[in-house]
Amino acid sequence: MVARLGGGADYESLQQFLAVSPWDPALVVRGVAERVAGEIGVQAWVLDDTGFPKDGKRSPGVKRQYSGTLGKIGNCQIGVSVHAVGVKATVPLGWALYLPDEWCQDAERRAKAKIPEEIEFKTKPELGVELIERAAGWGIPAAAVLGDCAYGDNTELRERLHDAGREYVLSVSAPDECVRCSDDLRRRRA
Repeated sequence: MVARLGGGADYESLQQFLAVSPWDPALVVRGVAERVAGEIGVQAWVLDDTGFPKDGKRSPGVKRQYSGTLGKIGNCQIGVSVHAVGVKATVPLGWALYLPDEWCQDAERRAKAKIPEEIEFKTKPELGVELIERAAGWGIPAAAVLGDCAYGDNTELRERLHDAGREYVLSVSAPDECVRCSDDLRRRRA
């Protein structure tokens, strides 16, 4: 980006802008989504999560947890995302970092990782439905929401989609059959 912007920009100022400036990245995501979604023939909105392998314990949200990306339990961060999927391409509608409850309860760890105090624990399905609800207010084509049992097994998510009049196709399963159950389901088993 620095090379494209030419002599008026330098790496450090761009890094400062991206990492610490108080700009709202959701506005950029919305702007891109509204420009691109109409061009790709949107057929569905896909709700999913992705694991990012990490060493150590200091990156926000990192812990030993199940990651479909890894195919096992490993030390990683989890990002929840919604994408509009079309005939020609996909476009992101939003992302959210899953912050495990133990991170939310540890004030010292949060402070070191610069996690704002107003951030509270939310399950992956809660994060996902909030991303969907936010994008639903944008100027983009609506489409059925698709997701696996980690989201489909969550009754509250399905009810919120239903109450909002959103179509959805979410995998559901018997609790013992779901390999990647939602956090709520895992808590009920314990």
